[in-house]
Amino acid sequence: MTTLTIQEEENMLIDKLQSARHALEMHKKAVSSMRFEQNALEKQLEEIEQSCIDYMTGNGLVETERLRLGTSASVDVPDVDAVPEQFIREKITREPNKILISEAHKSGKLSGANWYTIKQSYKLTLKGNA
Repeated sequence: MTTLTIQEEENMLIDKLQSARHALEMHKKAVSSMRFEQNALEKQLEEIEQSCIDYMTGNGLVETERLRLGTSASVDVPDVDAVPEQFIREKITREPNKILISEAHKSGKLSGANWYTIKQSYKLTLKGNA
């Protein structure tokens, strides 16, 4: 069993780090490209579906041997202030203000409080020719 020097171990780790970062970047580019292609295909499908709808409505058709035109309805309310109160619902979302908690923690104002924790994390940066 061979023992690596500190420099050899660091070089090996940096090589793995750079390789993993590169592989992730290539994957992200591929995903982005696929997302772009998906958007183009969805737009193409939408246009073809609209052509079919136009064909059927233009010819007064609801059903053919191979197509059926269904309908649905949705409510649109352009001015919420014009809606009577009985048709209004309100949502209330409660969440901790982590920025205020962090600031209070740093200033020592939360000393002794046990209802939160601070999670320390690290960020690795390659320097020089690495």
